[in-house]
Amino acid sequence: DQEQFKNLSERGKELVELHLLKHPLLSETGVGFPVSGTNEVEKVRYDGENERVYFNKTQYFEGISKEVWEYRIGAYQVLMKYLKDRKGRKLLGEEIEHYMRVAKAIGRTIEVQGKVEEVFGWAVVAKE
Repeated sequence: DQEQFKNLSERGKELVELHLLKHPLLSETGVGFPVSGTNEVEKVRYDGENERVYFNKTQYFEGISKEVWEYRIGAYQVLMKYLKDRKGRKLLGEEIEHYMRVAKAIGRTIEVQGKVEEVFGWAVVAKE
């Protein structure tokens, strides 16, 4: 019906803005980068207890939930792939900012996907 179409159109517009990293919500990511250092990507690992993504022994991004960390597009785990593709080199300031914006965009995408499922009346299945 028309109301459902309008609702889905709004959700679709938001997803486009998120995936192009142009959504207004992305100005405040909620993701931290608290430790300065070499910024060199050595070994990527996720610490679920503290919601941190380490990319060397001392540096990490914080505030990244397990659900966001594990989010996949096709066969790729997005946040892991971004860092692994930069292994052996230093992250530039704009790459750090980009990573934080992508993490926020993924989190919001997960929320919007749930809203789309609600529009259709689909049961949202909890991931283990």
